[in-house]
Amino acid sequence: MSKKFQRHLRKLAQFILPKVEMDLAVFDDLFPHPLSAFRLAEYNAYLARFSSCRVYSTGSTLPAISKNQTLNEVLDEYAGNFPRFKDRVSAFPGFRGVKPKLVYCMFINNARWVLPLAERAGAGFVFTLYPGGGLQLRNQECDEILKRVCSSKNFRKVITTQKVTRDYLLQNGIGAAEDIEFIYGGAFPCHANGNEQKEKQRFGKSKDTFDLCFVAHKYMPQGRDKGYDLFVATAKKLARSCPQSRFHVVGPFSKEDLDVAELNDRISFHGSQKPEFFGGFYDRMDMILSPNGSFILHPGAFDGFPTGCCIEAGMCGVAVMATDDLN
Repeated sequence: MSKKFQRHLRKLAQFILPKVEMDLAVFDDLFPHPLSAFRLAEYNAYLARFSSCRVYSTGSTLPAISKNQTLNEVLDEYAGNFPRFKDRVSAFPGFRGVKPKLVYCMFINNARWVLPLAERAGAGFVFTLYPGGGLQLRNQECDEILKRVCSSKNFRKVITTQKVTRDYLLQNGIGAAEDIEFIYGGAFPCHANGNEQKEKQRFGKSKDTFDLCFVAHKYMPQGRDKGYDLFVATAKKLARSCPQSRFHVVGPFSKEDLDVAELNDRISFHGSQKPEFFGGFYDRMDMILSPNGSFILHPGAFDGFPTGCCIEAGMCGVAVMATDDLN
């Protein structure tokens, strides 16, 4: 079958297949991978709240997070963990058979390809402009994409989660104040178990060690944008002055990234972990260190303050020590 004939059949199918009407269609490039806990928290909330909501995923960034899993495997795992939503979460089918009233996504990289789908369907379009995902301050290409998205006739709102992001849109004439919703921090899961949680373990009270942790994904050598190099330097100094100190690293880091020989068995590498790991982990942690820096990964690229990992740790009673170079 020729490619030309295949394209003809796809176009024909758009007219033959019945349209599935829905209030909200969410599009993403990674969901429902469990390592992106904030996506799980946000999208599952929409699925629970809106009975006609559906989530579609391309899985295009999956190789950067988990090289050994396919999107179908991730979808099967999600269906096992959240059977009530499994029939409303699927691989991205294009817009065949989909007719939403409102289209939503997060990150500017996703907004770039999702907006045309909303325009084609005549649907309203809303997106959350989280840090990361292609957002770069004082970058001409990024500014042009933002202006294109925010000037579309289908555009309804942009949700910003950082003061610097909101101010940047306003100061550069990209978005009007009435089109910007400011929801600080974003949506994140709470790993604490509420009233059922036992009393948190604390140094000098219920345990003899002072446990300092670093939690982040590695996007560049030595995780310098996340401040892993500064965490290791801090750990070495603290180890000399506080014999009770212990150090924990969660994420794709190992002893090969930086020399930690002098820390010996006082540093533990836990690897990348799924959400269910963190309840018990944060219960034992005294402090999380997040010395991340802006404009290191790429010019104009920055993290939220605090990072999502810090927000999750803080909700579990872990003291947060974080940098805030963008005020």
